[in-house]
Amino acid sequence: MTTRLEKLKACNSKPDFARLLGIDPVFMTRVIYIRNTDNLYSQFAIKKKNGSNRIRSNPDSELKEIQSKLSDLLQECLNNLRENLKEDNHFSHGFERNRSIITNAEKHKSKKWVLNIDLCNFFDEFNFGRVRGYFLKNNNFSLNTELSTLIAKIACHQDKLPQGSPCSPVITNLILVSLDRRLSNLCNNVGCTYTRYADDITISTNKKEFPKEIIRDQDEKSIMLNNKFLKEITSSGFRINHNKLRLLDKKIRQEVTGLTVNRFVNVDSKYVKTVRAMAHSLFNKGEYTLIDRKTRQERAGTINELGGMLSFIDFVDKYNNRLPHVIKSSHNKREKVYSDFLYYSAFWGNTKPTILTEGKTDITYLRVALDALSENHPNLIGNKNLGNKTVRDYGIKFFKNTSKTKYLLNLDGGAPHLKDFIIGFEKKTDAFKAIANQKPVIVILDNDSGSAGANGIFQTLIGKSFPNITLTRGELRNQKWTWVTKNLYIIFTPLNGLKDSSMEDLFHSSVLQTTLGDKVFNRTNTKCKDNEYGKEFFATGVVLKQRKTIDFSNFNYIFESISEIIEHNNSRKK
Repeated sequence: MTTRLEKLKACNSKPDFARLLGIDPVFMTRVIYIRNTDNLYSQFAIKKKNGSNRIRSNPDSELKEIQSKLSDLLQECLNNLRENLKEDNHFSHGFERNRSIITNAEKHKSKKWVLNIDLCNFFDEFNFGRVRGYFLKNNNFSLNTELSTLIAKIACHQDKLPQGSPCSPVITNLILVSLDRRLSNLCNNVGCTYTRYADDITISTNKKEFPKEIIRDQDEKSIMLNNKFLKEITSSGFRINHNKLRLLDKKIRQEVTGLTVNRFVNVDSKYVKTVRAMAHSLFNKGEYTLIDRKTRQERAGTINELGGMLSFIDFVDKYNNRLPHVIKSSHNKREKVYSDFLYYSAFWGNTKPTILTEGKTDITYLRVALDALSENHPNLIGNKNLGNKTVRDYGIKFFKNTSKTKYLLNLDGGAPHLKDFIIGFEKKTDAFKAIANQKPVIVILDNDSGSAGANGIFQTLIGKSFPNITLTRGELRNQKWTWVTKNLYIIFTPLNGLKDSSMEDLFHSSVLQTTLGDKVFNRTNTKCKDNEYGKEFFATGVVLKQRKTIDFSNFNYIFESISEIIEHNNSRKK
């Protein structure tokens, strides 16, 4: 099988290269040469901790699309190159597939000594000529002059690889394959472990003293690297930031790319406490503050920013939970905070009406139907321009069940979990501050009388727990929608004379009778026989593929109900 590297080397022209990237040659020519890449960047400064500025250059959407395609291609080429060299990637962890700051830090846990080295102005050292020359002269590529120049033109801005471009990191990793190998071999020979994450080099050892082949001398104020080791770095065109040169012994906190590694890979406890305080402020006050990365000044934080910080902490926790020595019986304190945050952001501080369904196929039905009926429901769906293309802009948000929501929220679809969600909603949200202009949370359920009524949901709703509901079970089943409590609502699929109904009943019988090959649709949740296909194949093979010919008019019932709920939710808060 021909590798991507071999396909790249076989390209003889710009059109060949464009087709390999999977883009139109005319589009590539227009963006790269007519619009000119020099004019396609926006720049902004990010304030560093030391007060100086780091300039970030972000490409526009069209150039970024080409750079992303180039990044994917070159990542495949990097993997092919390593396969050809018959070497595993143990040392480069930044912007690499199946590598992360965790895999980088993992190499240095429980070590006596950890040495951190920072390379100055990393991306600036990869200028246009160096990038072009690499693809032109490196034996692994040896591309012709035209293609080498084209790659450099796509990748570079103002004669260097810009921070903010999708393809800058992989190009640096390609060019540094040789240096990584030399430094790794040198470290291995003296009993040390070497890794690099972009411009951060880390070397660790369990030796009593750090080897002289790497550190020539040191005192309380400075560290002097061995000349031979230092020359390997400087001869490759890099300078070391001596202000960030750190040798850490096991008696103090050892950090590698922001993670502590003294006993196992972990997030710094001070960072965790700070983020936890932000979350509690959000829950209790409806707001929190943080230090802005660009200005280094305090400002109000957003839900997405806090979500990113909590996700990072959970990313490390998730890794540690998979280690064999960890026995999990319940959420730890950090996971509890993250669980509360996910609940808050999805169901209390949600910026759009949130829709929960019993299964992921229901979401597919609703999305496709809403797209087909968009003219009838302009408040629920419209169009949004994103650079050179127009995309659908939903006025509602579908809650997606994932392994994360199952673990942290006990939500993965199905009536039993949704029943628990409904029962616990009021108590759970009592811990949160009321929010102005709060959006509704809408649970859409099958109108099923089995198992004591939708797995007991009917009986739950007409009990004493929900004083807003004064209906009998029969009346409840025939309501277009029901207000449960606070911003929580329920829509049951319409009966229309049926004893029971489900989302599939909103399709005409001719659609439900569609065959795929020689198989018929099994709309139940029972295991399919050899001549049957299930709901997932119905959603993808019928609803999605045949959406232009399907009549979705019966779904107007659901979308009208959602609109009425939004109006009710707005009016009750006035």
